[in-house]
Amino acid sequence: MAELGVVLLNLGGPEALDDVEPYLRNLFEDPYVIELPWLLRWLRKPLARRIAKGRAPASKENYRKIGGGSPINRFTTLQANALEVELVRRGLKAKVVFAQRAWKPRAETAVTALAEAGIERGVMLPLYPQYARATTKSAFEDFEEAWAAKGKPGVAWKRVRSYPTERRYIEAIAADIRTTLESVPAERRATTALFFSAHGLPVKAAKNPEETYPAEVQQTVDAVLAALAWSGRRHLGFQSRVGPLKWLEPYTEAVIETMVEEKTTDAVVYPVAFVSDHSETLYELDMEYGDIARAKGLGWHRVPALNDRPLFIAALADLVERALET
Repeated sequence: MAELGVVLLNLGGPEALDDVEPYLRNLFEDPYVIELPWLLRWLRKPLARRIAKGRAPASKENYRKIGGGSPINRFTTLQANALEVELVRRGLKAKVVFAQRAWKPRAETAVTALAEAGIERGVMLPLYPQYARATTKSAFEDFEEAWAAKGKPGVAWKRVRSYPTERRYIEAIAADIRTTLESVPAERRATTALFFSAHGLPVKAAKNPEETYPAEVQQTVDAVLAALAWSGRRHLGFQSRVGPLKWLEPYTEAVIETMVEEKTTDAVVYPVAFVSDHSETLYELDMEYGDIARAKGLGWHRVPALNDRPLFIAALADLVERALET
């Protein structure tokens, strides 16, 4: 029996090529991903099916290039297991599970596991360090709805809203960047740039008064630069945009062009806003943008995502402990 339940909240990803279209359908059915006026909400499911069907062939090819599916469930499992071990080490009788918003295991599975464990209190911990409505808020509401339907009555749940400047999270990023910087030949480090690439957001969504994602991404970048005492070249760009809407700029490909124009020799690329490796890092950054950069003569050194680094797991445990104190 566990007294404390922790649910890690993430997006998920298709584990096999046959999962791609249903995963995309789940993704685009999210009301925060495609926001429609009240009178048009009946269109959400047919629109999601149409978009998923249209995007599935190209998306399948991308997943094929990284091994036939997303490794995000494997990394999230490692993170959950490591966090449970760390919380138990700190004296908490904890059960840690995870819920994926757009793929399995869904919130209902997490609820069942925590209810069966007999938890008395819980913490919702998003694997999104920077708050966004389409990720964090959607995941909170999804899990809370599932808990209300099938969870154990009387359990008090705490939310960790975001943690863009959490000390050990920043230290973990800085440590990984230092390691990658050391792989750049010493004679080229003066012309090396740190490039932070974050998942994009439509400008329309970013203007919502509740949205703090762009500001929190910048906070993370500033905190990492401070931790590194970095005074050299630095850039922030946004990737993964879809559709005809205008998204946050500069786009990642535009930053590559800027670095080439500035005669930058090498880019140390950090996937800010991603805490595990998946299609956005393994395909977009490593292959799509990496190929563009290398073709232009730019050295491309992508820093791995945090995955289950011990310092990151310690940061997550700190967040859980602090949430319990509120």
